[in-house]
Amino acid sequence: SASKAAADIATQSWIKSFATTPVAIARAGNVIGGGDWATDRIIPDLVNAYASGNLPTLRYPEAIRPWQHVLDCLNGYLVLVNAQLSRGLMGEWNFGPSLEQKHSVAELVTTFASDWGVVERQAWKSDGSEHPHEAGYLLLDSTKARKELGWIDKLGFAESISWTVNWYKNSDILSMRSLCENQINQFARS
Repeated sequence: SASKAAADIATQSWIKSFATTPVAIARAGNVIGGGDWATDRIIPDLVNAYASGNLPTLRYPEAIRPWQHVLDCLNGYLVLVNAQLSRGLMGEWNFGPSLEQKHSVAELVTTFASDWGVVERQAWKSDGSEHPHEAGYLLLDSTKARKELGWIDKLGFAESISWTVNWYKNSDILSMRSLCENQINQFARS
């Protein structure tokens, strides 16, 4: 979080100091999709847990996050770059699901588990131990990107999760490159 805030502040300073250079800040929601293997991230943790027959442990199951598929995020960035090149746009832009899309960590995990094929009544267990503070409610207002750039997110909450599960479940069958290319092509057609 600190590095993101520092980059944002530095870029805002650059924009104010050198206003003739088309520079923009692009922010995304909580991005999900295939190919994320980092530790302590929700999707890789779910894949690892369910693939090994375990239930994941959630720290803050009721936390609300602006979940979006990586292809919606990247599409927003490309729309912004095209607008910068054609119209010289600058400023700050948020790319995320509409503000009406309010989904908790528990909803994400339960939907993911269902798509994965987990049949337990409860798809996760709660971690009752002490953890550092996390915001319980995060949303991202992308109204400006929708109005001024004409950007829209193509994949809804359930579809984003389904595409993510599909990517991981097929990563043993197809190459990661093929999986990515297939989803990009499918996204481009939608």
